[in-house]
Amino acid sequence: MKKGTYIFCLMLLGLIISNKALSQTAIGFKGSLQMTKLDSKWNYSDDIETMWVYMPDFGVVVNFGYENPLSFQMEFNYSPKATKYTEFGEETKQTNYYLDLPLLLKAQFGKNEAKFYSIFGVTASFPFVIKYNSDEDESKVNIM
Repeated sequence: MKKGTYIFCLMLLGLIISNKALSQTAIGFKGSLQMTKLDSKWNYSDDIETMWVYMPDFGVVVNFGYENPLSFQMEFNYSPKATKYTEFGEETKQTNYYLDLPLLLKAQFGKNEAKFYSIFGVTASFPFVIKYNSDEDESKVNIM
């Protein structure tokens, strides 16, 4: 996993450096605070009630501007999603850690002051760790 990540980052850096539209390329960071709640339709007990949890979300954004109305944006986001639930009198927090990779085509329409913006794309999310914390136990499952 680590070798693949390093190779991917080097390839991305090479793409950015060799890009003909380097003057139109923008690199930035993003972050947010998200409110997550993981519900499962496969809960075997109706007595389990899940609660909302606040989690940080951050990543790197690379926007390649090729033509005036079009640009291509790639993101690499670290996105944990969590929930808390009580089962048999024990409160447990489950956190799923994801690597989100959105690939977006951004378009701009209109002239002067009346402009419209559209974003089209896909997102691939890869879970890599699931962590359980309870009053008595803590466990971690590595997926990748």
